[in-house]
Amino acid sequence: NTTTYGSDTSISYETVNVNQSTMIVDWGTFSFYDDPKKLESAFLLDINGDGEITTISSSSTSAIATDTTGAQLRQTSDGSLFIKDGDSTLQITSPDGGYVDLNFEETFSGGSFKSESLGCPKSRQ
Repeated sequence: NTTTYGSDTSISYETVNVNQSTMIVDWGTFSFYDDPKKLESAFLLDINGDGEITTISSSSTSAIATDTTGAQLRQTSDGSLFIKDGDSTLQITSPDGGYVDLNFEETFSGGSFKSESLGCPKSRQ
């Protein structure tokens, strides 16, 4: 999607799963992306045209500084989130199985908005 508001233009991407046997769209899997790199390895396609297909890996994450106890929230250089608990590292996923990035800022006339990942508490079961 290309959205233009005044002189500002933004491009976003949307995904949704389709049941292979019925060809019915599963709208519960709808996901929105503003960074095409998060979709490139799933589609094996260079969406942003930089000449390479980006692969996001849990092996190259850094700790979220505000998460200091228990399981630790970690992120890749593009902001994709993972949880490291002992020797296990788990990807945080959107309904379609894609990567999740909760860190973003937006400035608009009259204000701004900021979303930031701070930590992940470990659930006790």
